[in-house]
Amino acid sequence: MKTLEKLYTIIDLLEEIGELRLHEIADSLRLNKSTVYRFLSSLLEHGYLKKDEETSRYSLGLRFINLAESIADRLDLRTIVHPHLVDLEKVAGETIHLTVFDGKTVVYIDKVERNKPVVMYSKIGNIAPIYCTAAGKAVLAYQSDEQIAELLEGTELKQYTENTITNKDLLLEELERIRKDGFAVDNEEYERNICCIASPIWHHNGKVNAAISISAVRSRKDLESLLQYRYYIKEKSEVISKELGYKGTGRR
Repeated sequence: MKTLEKLYTIIDLLEEIGELRLHEIADSLRLNKSTVYRFLSSLLEHGYLKKDEETSRYSLGLRFINLAESIADRLDLRTIVHPHLVDLEKVAGETIHLTVFDGKTVVYIDKVERNKPVVMYSKIGNIAPIYCTAAGKAVLAYQSDEQIAELLEGTELKQYTENTITNKDLLLEELERIRKDGFAVDNEEYERNICCIASPIWHHNGKVNAAISISAVRSRKDLESLLQYRYYIKEKSEVISKELGYKGTGRR
């Protein structure tokens, strides 16, 4: 095994396992202890590893975390996601959105739509409620229990249509369903005659701060018709999440 390959395998192993002692690393990779020790010492010296002196376990250091954050900050979410929005539009033939969570609401930051007799009201930069839009609920469902409680405590569940969920207990049940199914729906809850399905996007840090959605005018496609694309949009959200560096399973 070449020198750099040995170094990368040590880093990959620590990323996967978390914390290991010298002999555990050497045994796992079938490498000489003295060789592993030299690599660990060099990585430790430059801040890429840290060592617990009590347990003698090594783990990835802050230098790696800082590098990951720096790379993630430079990623343009729209650049990564846009080709997938185009793919979704080709399959569904409807309006596709990318939205991000601003802490209280969701904001439309990208949109793909072919010319149709009736077009969506939505524009890039528009803000929408988090509790009665598919994209908003797709994001809300994957926040921590504490954050959900805080958001609902400070949010008036305004009734936009007769289908808007304004009961917090019913909304919590809806969020649980979303976590189980992996997608959210808006059955004319925010706007009459508009139906949507959405799936969350996970970032490298395991947080959900964005979602992709398919929206349609009900006279063209009702919710039942949109649901035929649920597996496709879930698959797309998983692909996007992986491209953003997420390595989890998409569950809380």
